[in-house]
Amino acid sequence: MYHYFQGNDFPQGGYILRSSILTCFIIAAFYGSAACECAVKPVFNRDFSGQLIRLLDSAKSTAYIAHLYFKDDAETSAVKRSVAEAVKRDVSVKIVLEDSFPENKQAVEFFKSIGADASLDTPNKQLHCKLVVVDGERTLVGSSNLSAKSMSENNETNALITCPDMAGFTKCFSLR
Repeated sequence: MYHYFQGNDFPQGGYILRSSILTCFIIAAFYGSAACECAVKPVFNRDFSGQLIRLLDSAKSTAYIAHLYFKDDAETSAVKRSVAEAVKRDVSVKIVLEDSFPENKQAVEFFKSIGADASLDTPNKQLHCKLVVVDGERTLVGSSNLSAKSMSENNETNALITCPDMAGFTKCFSLR
């Protein structure tokens, strides 16, 4: 099932295929139970950067980041600062980036230098997910890459899912 947004639904207009967000909603609903109330909040376009920063800034114990790539630019500098602040608060930060992008090697070196557990994934498979799991409860997942173009120009679709079962599932998947 695919749903499209059009016209004035987004500041830039146009159409957005949101099958990835629908998948997130289905998974969250599947993993939800009476013991685990799940909340799903859509995060679109320019809202991604601020939501990501707030999520990292709120981390108390763990932050897991698995992303296709990390471009060192004006938009991602705030992400770097939030990761550094999390490490200073003794948050265990683990970052995995795709190994086929040269800029990811530099990003991994930077994150290691500030005390994060950062690495490139295996060359046997391409890591294509865009995923952040904080404190084993909140998952930010969707189409946004960690780059200025994705965070400030593209139409992107993401979801902030608050659900321990979902966070556990996505963390295990992303860190294999």
